[in-house]
Amino acid sequence: MKTILGLLLLLLLPALASCLPMDADSKSIQMAQSGLGSGARVGAAASTFSLPPMVHPESILVRAERVLTQVGLNGNLERILEVFLADGQGSFRLDIGGFSSYSTGPFSPPPALLVASYFDRQRYLVRFRDPHPGSPEEVHKNWDWGTLAATHALAGVDCVQHQATSRHGFGQVVFRVDPSSDLLLGWEVSDGQGRLIRKLETQALDFNPDLSGVLWSQPLVSERDWQEGDEALLGVSPLQARYLPPGFEFQSERFLEASLVLPGVPDIHFRVASDGIHPLIIAQHQAQGIGGGPSGGTESTPVETARWCRYGGIQVVEGQISGRQAYLVSPLPSDELLAVFGSLLP
Repeated sequence: MKTILGLLLLLLLPALASCLPMDADSKSIQMAQSGLGSGARVGAAASTFSLPPMVHPESILVRAERVLTQVGLNGNLERILEVFLADGQGSFRLDIGGFSSYSTGPFSPPPALLVASYFDRQRYLVRFRDPHPGSPEEVHKNWDWGTLAATHALAGVDCVQHQATSRHGFGQVVFRVDPSSDLLLGWEVSDGQGRLIRKLETQALDFNPDLSGVLWSQPLVSERDWQEGDEALLGVSPLQARYLPPGFEFQSERFLEASLVLPGVPDIHFRVASDGIHPLIIAQHQAQGIGGGPSGGTESTPVETARWCRYGGIQVVEGQISGRQAYLVSPLPSDELLAVFGSLLP
């Protein structure tokens, strides 16, 4: 039977269901000092700044074959051949067509477990892994934006390259866009030292695909906005982050009604913060004991230990605080996530 962590990872998180149990490091977390606030923000938004038009593939009718290159668990680059379908009406499907543990060469049939995990995680991958710039004001506060002189060929198209560089040292993101249709055909994410984290490159496009028999992605559980009184359903009041990384602000607060459809899985509270490009997810639920029920943790007995791992440039921190099981997910450096985790208080 899948663990609660494994199910949560399938619901929300990227390619980490096997990472935390196998490769997690234990770190002692110093709880936040009083007065710790959210990170400093840079300047005021410039009203004249605007983002170039950018059409995301999930919003149009298309079939796209694309290659994801990312840093694997062993620190080397690995590649995944993705097949993406969208009907232009809001439905989409993301499948894996091949896998290679090398940065070049042919693809092999993907392992069955990876195929299944892609099916379960496809909504997260499209929603959070693939970068979606926020409002012009939000992006301009935290990112230096420019257009590169050189083009980049993808799927037979010479793409315009828009480069965003974090004002806070959180790396660069390059968006590669078809100049005739504004369709986003690829992107590349690097860390603050200029090292490649992951990139996506479209290889082939079909704007009139056969959609007969397609099983579109569906949410695994019901998700809605967090409402007053939901603490009773959650079993605890959510922990509050006293610190956010520089430039980050909360964008949404949601509630996953997992217990209605997944036996033994508690309901989950999660908030999403962003700096205009990078997401930061804080998910939590009532901590579970050996028998599957509440662990009995109290407000006065926090556990100041967390596990963390990195895969494909995505960091996960997971641990218990005051009877809550908390999970942080983001491409940010581990020290930033550990600082956020240490600031979580009732």
